[in-house]
Amino acid sequence: MMKNKKSWVILLALPFILGSCLGKFIEGDVEKSIKDNEKEIDAYVAKSGEPYIKTDLKIYYQITQENPGGRATGVAYDLDINYKLSTLDGKVIEQKVQSDSTRFSFFLSKGFEGFLRALFTLKEGEKGVFLIPGYLAYQDSPPAGVPNWAVIRADIEVVKLVSEDDRIDEYVFKKKLTVNEKTASGLRIIRLNAENPTGTAITDKSVVNLKYDGKFLTEKSFNAGTFDLNMGVGQVVAGFEEGVKKLKTGEKARFVFPSSLGYGTTGTQDGKIPPYTPLMFDIEIVSVK
Repeated sequence: MMKNKKSWVILLALPFILGSCLGKFIEGDVEKSIKDNEKEIDAYVAKSGEPYIKTDLKIYYQITQENPGGRATGVAYDLDINYKLSTLDGKVIEQKVQSDSTRFSFFLSKGFEGFLRALFTLKEGEKGVFLIPGYLAYQDSPPAGVPNWAVIRADIEVVKLVSEDDRIDEYVFKKKLTVNEKTASGLRIIRLNAENPTGTAITDKSVVNLKYDGKFLTEKSFNAGTFDLNMGVGQVVAGFEEGVKKLKTGEKARFVFPSSLGYGTTGTQDGKIPPYTPLMFDIEIVSVK
């Protein structure tokens, strides 16, 4: 999605660096493009006769469908969005229409800075038009047929904010799974074989030998193996240990849980598991000591 993608890291880790450093770092072609873009946008707005708001970063926008009670867009959500990207002369670069909604993740999807800032401007159920200067769009690496440093018009609708619980429920429904237990913390336990009434129960002092396969909701595995889990010492993430305590020897289950029981708002240090990522683990309890 969107050639010359800029990572969400730029926007989220350094939210206003471009605006604060314009005078210090931007010169030559870039500085000229900003001035030229502003003139282009001013002329476009004047011709349209529409009321646009100008931001400090020289993005012009108008909210064309308001939803004052809508939830504010944030990185904890994935977004179902519709959008169209075009040049000011009407050349369409890329679009997704309502019949083909796109799921956007701030941590897995990528888009240029101006597009990301536009998303944060909208609430759930709102539509907007954003006129984005070239330095916040494709810069000097645009798609074929688009000039360098071109102003980009982005027509965006935030159809729905999708929480982690929503994503988990969608997965369970799509796969036609039966959740045998949902705990107060949000852990879902899906048993993969019959319960073993005579199996050894697991306590906070148990040492549990188990097989596991850790996966994303896409069912892509990120880690798997066999190991001895020392219960009660914080050896694994909370959702994993909470689920294991529900099992006995010989039992198998799938645990599905939100990031609050996993790697939280930061993800893993190596970046393999992004922030706000629900996880699942297929578990088999081999033995308990």
